[in-house]
Amino acid sequence: MSTSSADYLDQEDLGRSTTLPPLLHHIPPQDLRNALIASKTSQAAFWKYSLYKSPKNQKPLVHYCWKFEQAERYAKMFLGEPVIGFDIEWEAGSTIGDNSIKENVSLIQIACDDRIALFHVALFFGERPEDLMPPSLKAILESPEVLKTGVNIAADFSRLRRCLGVEGQGIFEVSHLYKLVKFSENEPAKVDKKPFNLAGQVQDILFLPLHKGVVRTSAWSKKLSLEQTDYAASDAYAGFRLFRELDKARSLMNPMPPRPAPWELHQPIILGNGEQAGRKTFTKRSTGLETQLSMLSVEEEQPFNDEEDEAQDEAGADDMEDDTAQDELESFDRGTAAPVKHEAAERWLAEWASNSTLGKKNKTPSAVRAYALWQVEGLELQQVAEAMREPPLALSTVASYVVQVVKTQKLPHEPARLQVALEMEERRYKSSIQKTRSII
Repeated sequence: MSTSSADYLDQEDLGRSTTLPPLLHHIPPQDLRNALIASKTSQAAFWKYSLYKSPKNQKPLVHYCWKFEQAERYAKMFLGEPVIGFDIEWEAGSTIGDNSIKENVSLIQIACDDRIALFHVALFFGERPEDLMPPSLKAILESPEVLKTGVNIAADFSRLRRCLGVEGQGIFEVSHLYKLVKFSENEPAKVDKKPFNLAGQVQDILFLPLHKGVVRTSAWSKKLSLEQTDYAASDAYAGFRLFRELDKARSLMNPMPPRPAPWELHQPIILGNGEQAGRKTFTKRSTGLETQLSMLSVEEEQPFNDEEDEAQDEAGADDMEDDTAQDELESFDRGTAAPVKHEAAERWLAEWASNSTLGKKNKTPSAVRAYALWQVEGLELQQVAEAMREPPLALSTVASYVVQVVKTQKLPHEPARLQVALEMEERRYKSSIQKTRSII
């Protein structure tokens, strides 16, 4: 049985300190001290899953699965886990529609306290989604009862849905919890839904830097090296450990805020005082009325060549009492938690700009940026809205951008996904007509 938004909020109201099983693996104090004083150029200075030890001095097991049957067997070991760290890897530069499933989803990683599984789907026999997705793994990914935790995780699940038909539920963006814990008591304006990068959160919460290096863009569709295995296992385990540390910190807050809802429920983040995060107001002076409008529902209109900052001015951005939450976050600590980069979209935009007369301007048109996030990065409209700006763009605006670019630039698209944008744009058009008629 699926869990609705109301059900989730009711659960939080009734039991705000959701009990999770105790963790058995921890970094021994001496090992942490050694890592903290190690040379910053040494591998010993970086955070990794293998630092964690059980009371018997055993590190979490890593199951590297390169066969379907093997993957199904180990996936069953995670059934019943309430929280699972999650990540995926794919070949650098691959895009959905242009490259194979195995290039777009090469490796799936999940983690709990005592074990990590690396499902190397690029090495499985077969090419169809049913050949590449073990039933038990799919059950875990689609269960609303199991939180899958990670950074920028909605984009990963969007890729899984489009490539492997996985209808994810229980998708938990750790950045929401990070900002709630870090900022809500003293700087609530900084609590928003934009992702913070994984490395910044690990450094801040788990005390050690996360090593990235060139391995993150290495070949993920071939058999993994030891370095790749450690990297992939650590990324998934980081999502798990961050959630557990942050959720423990949340439970100690007074007043204690509810845990943020899974991403797919699209619920606001609630502060400890019961207020919604991000609800700033501004005064729309052009009407002559002191009307307070929620920034969470700002509608924008802009032509194809207008840029995002111009649209913000048109929407009343000059009258906002404060800067956007993202600007505040970046000025708070630029070195610790940078916003997530959408590298595939950025590479495509750079190429587009070099070949387009429209791209010769100082800034890329917002509509084209929206298209790149939607098509190249594979984000859904809601994700694009959140990625482009804080507060998020209106969904109808994003839909209009996408439709406009596809029509005018004759760019590639998936018909089924474009139909969703078309329907949303049509609803917006009808709504505008109704509003005009009511005024007349």
